[in-house]
Amino acid sequence: MTTNALSIVQKELARQIHLENEVVDLEDRLSKAKSALHDQNTRATPTAMSVAELNSMTLDNGFRVEVKPFIQGSINKEDPDPAYDDITSRGEGSIIKWQVVLQFGKDETERASEAADLLRDRGYEPGIKLGVHHQTLQAYLRRHFQDKGFPLQTLYNGSAGLRAKIQRPKR
Repeated sequence: MTTNALSIVQKELARQIHLENEVVDLEDRLSKAKSALHDQNTRATPTAMSVAELNSMTLDNGFRVEVKPFIQGSINKEDPDPAYDDITSRGEGSIIKWQVVLQFGKDETERASEAADLLRDRGYEPGIKLGVHHQTLQAYLRRHFQDKGFPLQTLYNGSAGLRAKIQRPKR
């Protein structure tokens, strides 16, 4: 290998390391900015507008802001059963979806076909996965949030409050 070729490789590696470090830095800054924006639109702006007794307003630059209630949550992946039990006990078990998965290798097409037709009769043990689509869960949380003792934080890692939503002016 020539000295010139090695110099080019070192230069390209240095550039790649610089770019990788830049991506890590940008991802970290983006994460912090998203967190700050979440705090701004769920705490600071709604609080300021509430003190001013405003639900909405349009700024001179055409931006419009409106404060609306929100609720969000997710099912605890380590212990989902209490949340599923809660959903079922409220008569909404139909929002829980089952996913049955059985994996085969590339060369097992025939066996996979057979299993699809005769899964349980032939003794196959599929992996079973339960889940509630996130938008369906949000709708469920909105329907039951006002129920006395609703376990928003304990079962659904949830929060509720007001959120300021800004509409950009049309260009």
